[in-house]
Amino acid sequence: MVPNFKFLSLEDRVRVVVLHEEGHSSRQIAAKVGCNRSTVSRIISKKNETGETKDRQRSGRPRKSTDRQDRVLKRTCMSNRKLTSSQLLREWHEKCSVHVASSTVRRRCLEFGLRGCKAGRKSLLTVEQRKKRLAWAKKFAKWDEKRWESVLFSDESTFCILGNHGSSYVRRFPGEEFKPECLDLSVKHPTKIMVWGCMAASGVGRLHIVDGMVNAKKYVEILNKCMLPSANHLFPGDYIFQDDNAPCHRAKIVKEWMNGNEVQTIDWPAQSPDLNPIENLWHKLSLEIAKRHPRTKHELIESLNNAWNQIITHEHLQNLVHSMPNRCRLVCKSKGWPIKYWLLSEPTQKALFRANNKN
Repeated sequence: MVPNFKFLSLEDRVRVVVLHEEGHSSRQIAAKVGCNRSTVSRIISKKNETGETKDRQRSGRPRKSTDRQDRVLKRTCMSNRKLTSSQLLREWHEKCSVHVASSTVRRRCLEFGLRGCKAGRKSLLTVEQRKKRLAWAKKFAKWDEKRWESVLFSDESTFCILGNHGSSYVRRFPGEEFKPECLDLSVKHPTKIMVWGCMAASGVGRLHIVDGMVNAKKYVEILNKCMLPSANHLFPGDYIFQDDNAPCHRAKIVKEWMNGNEVQTIDWPAQSPDLNPIENLWHKLSLEIAKRHPRTKHELIESLNNAWNQIITHEHLQNLVHSMPNRCRLVCKSKGWPIKYWLLSEPTQKALFRANNKN
């Protein structure tokens, strides 16, 4: 049912009062403002009683929970961040006998600043591994950017014909969820290749396509064929070689090869891809390969080689290597826990780097 009166703005209400004080009748005021006479009478009466024309404060619907009950909900949520709103509601009801819907729980969490997000995926770290990461970060946080420029970073990575682009977004109408053009298609055993690469502030080294999986013998061949020529090209003088703690990297024949070729290496903590700037290059290459849509293994290798030699700039490499002191500080700040630094975009990395330098 439509009401037979009109809600007026505050300006119109003031206008009604002014016209009334000027001696106009209720009928004349209603005609000038465009409302009912009863509305004019109500506004004038309210002005005479309260001295104001604005709306009184409305109480609204009573809140279903008290401040104390809200604090209990917040403590419950903080004790286990992975509880769903239904699980939080169940525990909240058991502790405080609060009768609300799960939507109320979600609103309360938003009020606390706790927004539901997809959990980040990181390597599982034991207590001992965290201690070693923290000790490593404290030790190498003293290195300046110039010293990190003498490090040759290396790693292996896998690239597939499908699945290099991360999350996919589509625009669709309701009911089109399973239309072929709206799906992110995957295969059970995609065509993929493993590559080894290295980088420094001065440039990228040779990219090697690995035949099968890497073992100690193949790794020595990679070091001979790709690492040494890359190091000689990128560094006019001494350099420090970095690789992770994969079993094939720490095999006896690999250590003998390192000693025989007088390669100076840097200690590296286990489960620490977030500290290796080459991970940023792998991510950048994945996005670039996804744009090229390779359909065969040959096209995948060609796309990878082109991206490796063409889209990586000298400025990008320098920014990545110069981020190492900041990565060490972030690990110290997180007490050895994983950091999200290497997953951030390049502009965000620069902003975070500048912010930490100011502190």
